Order: sequence, then C-alpha cells, then structure tokens
Amino acid sequence: MLRIHLTAGDLLKTRFASQPAPLVETVLGVAALQRRDPVFRGWRRSAAARLPTAARPAGAGATIGDRPAVPGSAHHRPGPRIMTAFRSELAWRSRLITELGIQAALSALHPSISWNGTVMQVEATCE
Repeated sequence: MLRIHLTAGDLLKTRFASQPAPLVETVLGVAALQRRDPVFRGWRRSAAARLPTAARPAGAGATIGDRPAVPGSAHHRPGPRIMTAFRSELAWRSRLITELGIQAALSALHPSISWNGTVMQVEATCE
C-alpha cells in the first residue's frame, strides 16, 4: 500500500490541471496498451489497430507535412474531442469538490484510493 501523508495546507493547495497534458496522456496511453486490464480491452484493440499508421515521431527533427513539429504548436494542441472530454472531467471534479470536498474528488481518481484522516492510501500490487 502506498501512503501519502498530507497536511490540511497540502489539501488546500491541491488543484487540477487547467488543460490536458499531451505527454502525460501519451505515456498513460502507452501504459494502458501494455496492460492486460479487461476494462481497456476494446480500446486497446482499436488503438493497436490504428497505431502503425497513426504513430508519428515527435520532437527534434520530426515534421508534419513540410513543417517542423514544434511542441506547443497547433499540431500539439488537443483536438476538440479531447478538450470537450477534459472540460467535462474538470466540471465533474469541480462539482465533487463543491458538494463533497477535495478528498472525494481525489478519491474518484482511482477505485484503489481511500483515506485515513489526511493520509491518502492507494492499494498497489507489485508486478
């Protein structure tokens, strides 16, 4: 079990991102592709089928068409579907904070999260 000891001050400073983080989403997506969690089975099949043609190198030297792929450029901005989903998620978490508090909003991040006072506990298994 992972235990994160937080003070009341820590909880007061807790906030959610104001926009999606594409690199974080990419890392989490790759991790989800590698896991065999049945919850992601349909998505994993769909994503894996598209990956060879959809995967494009990003960063130094990469190009999109005849222009360099520059982080922060329009080519790296989230699309409308991602922004709509992100805004919906942020609105839902805001309602949770308003109605039930920050601990409820943080608990909803994953089913393995629980609280013991100001200690966030995350059930974790070693793989």
